[in-house]
Amino acid sequence: QIRYFRACGRYIEVVLADRTALLRQPMHLLLRQLDPALFWQIHRSLIINVAQLDHVRTGDAEQMWAYLHGVPEPLPVSRSFQHRFRQTAL
Repeated sequence: QIRYFRACGRYIEVVLADRTALLRQPMHLLLRQLDPALFWQIHRSLIINVAQLDHVRTGDAEQMWAYLHGVPEPLPVSRSFQHRFRQTAL
């Protein structure tokens, strides 16, 4: 189960529940291959599996952090992607 993807130089780190792997592919090409209902880009270097999202917190200066199940450190959400978490259901 993929938790998230993180750009690391020329590689993309694929973080799974039990291990990590590396891909050599640009982030924008990977994003085109993923289902947008399942994977959201939250930062220029991060794509998360929405099913792994536990909660989101805001901090000072409008900073937002995404917390994923089983991932100890929060992931930053850049301002340009914060709108995804601010949508409310009618």
